[in-house]
Amino acid sequence: MGRRTPLSLKALKALDDRLADRLQSVPRMHLLRRLLRDDQAANAVEYGLITAVIAIALIGALFFFSSAIHKMFRDSTNQLNAHP
Repeated sequence: MGRRTPLSLKALKALDDRLADRLQSVPRMHLLRRLLRDDQAANAVEYGLITAVIAIALIGALFFFSSAIHKMFRDSTNQLNAHP
C-alpha cells in the first residue's frame, strides 16, 4: 500500500464541493449500492465501531473503578493536608 500525503484544507474543501455536486445527481439506491461496495466506506465503519467499543470500555472501566479512584484522590488530599 502506497504512502498517502495529507490534503490541504483548501483541497479538502474543493473535494467536498465536487463530491456534494456528484451526490446530488446520483440516485439514492445507486449511492447505497456504491457505498456498500466501497472498501474505504467499510474501513471507516469498522474504525468507527472499534472506536465506539473502546469508548464504551473506557466509560465502563471508569464507572467500575470510580470508587477506588475517588478513594485514592481523597487519601492523597488527606495526606497533603496533614503535612502542611
